[in-house]
Amino acid sequence: MIEKVPAAEREAAERLLARGLIRNGRRIMMEESAMREEYGLSQATLAQLHEERLLKREARKGELYYEISHDTLVKPVLERFKKIEEAERERKAREEEERLQKEREKIRRARLRNIIIGIAALALLGFAFWRNNAALSAQQSAQQAEERATIQRQKAEEAEAKAKEAGEEAKQQQRIAELEKKKARTAREDAELAELKAKGEQAKAAQAEKELAEKSRILFKKFLIEANDDIYRLQYENALAKLYEAESFGLEKPAVARTYMEIAFWFAETNRLDSAKTATAAAARLLGREGLAKEVEKTFNRIGLRTLLKRLDNDHFDFLEARHFPDLVPIPEGEFMMGSPDSIGSSDEHPQHPVRLSAFELGKTEVTYWQFAIYAENKGLSITTFAPDWGISGDHPVVNVTWYDAARYANWLSIREGFDTAYIFEGDDFQRIDSSANGYRLPTEAQWEYAARSGGKEEVFAGFSEESNLYLYANFCDVNCGYDDWKDSGQNDGYRYTAPAGSYKENGLGLFDMSGNVWE
Repeated sequence: MIEKVPAAEREAAERLLARGLIRNGRRIMMEESAMREEYGLSQATLAQLHEERLLKREARKGELYYEISHDTLVKPVLERFKKIEEAERERKAREEEERLQKEREKIRRARLRNIIIGIAALALLGFAFWRNNAALSAQQSAQQAEERATIQRQKAEEAEAKAKEAGEEAKQQQRIAELEKKKARTAREDAELAELKAKGEQAKAAQAEKELAEKSRILFKKFLIEANDDIYRLQYENALAKLYEAESFGLEKPAVARTYMEIAFWFAETNRLDSAKTATAAAARLLGREGLAKEVEKTFNRIGLRTLLKRLDNDHFDFLEARHFPDLVPIPEGEFMMGSPDSIGSSDEHPQHPVRLSAFELGKTEVTYWQFAIYAENKGLSITTFAPDWGISGDHPVVNVTWYDAARYANWLSIREGFDTAYIFEGDDFQRIDSSANGYRLPTEAQWEYAARSGGKEEVFAGFSEESNLYLYANFCDVNCGYDDWKDSGQNDGYRYTAPAGSYKENGLGLFDMSGNVWE
């Protein structure tokens, strides 16, 4: 089994099994070259996993593909890797706690040294002042003795010797006083030096605290950025785990709360209410809304959670609503010449003919992965089914969607908002379109052309006619394009594949990406 894999590659093998070859609880296949490059596994290790019947392999077009050998292994593999990850997180948490404890102990000792040095400095200063006062007193005594000697010298010559002796004594006392002054200066200088040293220790302690705070800030930013990156890739469970780590630093609480709100919004709209409630309560606590956090426990449906999130931060809730659901633009009624002149366009666009349309509404941008994934989750579909080769990004338009997928998405939106469904299905079979329904549907060809041409204007492209300006309005196969046969090296729209919805200039009706990006 996996224990027979060399220790140096065992962790990578575990990650390959749980993360590379399982997605959404199902087995997937992966090229050998990709496995070796991404996980650093040798051919010998892959062969050993195959021999142990953990993997099975198959040759396709000269390349070996591997997958987990049987569905019954999926659950044990995920459970084992989950335990490994939990153990690793616990180990890292313990190491981090030990490191922080050492930092705190170091700071405590530095502060204690500062206190001791400060006390010593004060003691030295006190001693110096005492010795200085003694020296001044001695000097005064010497002066008095000199005065007495002078008086004695005037009284009698026989007292001259005594006067001289008294003078010598005075000089001696003066010398002693000078010596005491020097000692006092030395003591004062020592005290000043001790004070400087104490300040130095305090500075070191302050620097250590500053460095610790900076390390904490860097780690916090790392976790918060990674959480938002996971949201962008629609990996909300991973995002929630990383946000827990970011919250533990106690920094930038409003930013962390907004990210919790986005995760809560997603889980609420996909009916994963327990996770939604956990994230909502965390956001409320960070914003100081303890009362609202308690209300979360009494909320048991999507509508209730939406109400709490809106009360928590109305502006951010509106932002999340606009991100995850279509923003409709009103298209006024009007008449236009549908099709292309005979001199341009394809045969199925001829002849031009007048068409009159009543008013309708159309989504401002193409449907994004953030929007379509909520529908997919509610219908038990895996969004990875619709993933392009270059990966999923939340604000990019969804691809690999059939007309029937789009019709079912429109019906789901209609039901969610209380409208009549336009597409009639019997089981999986499409029957007809109910033209009288007031719900969501795909635009007709005439409606789409009218809207793309800014209300039926004579435009070659959506919003413009000059081909040299194509890169300003549309994502197309330009110098960055991954398809060499179609590449136009004269322009650069900034993206190799799809671009985030709404990245380019809007047309005359305020609609984006009516030319380029995803082919309607």
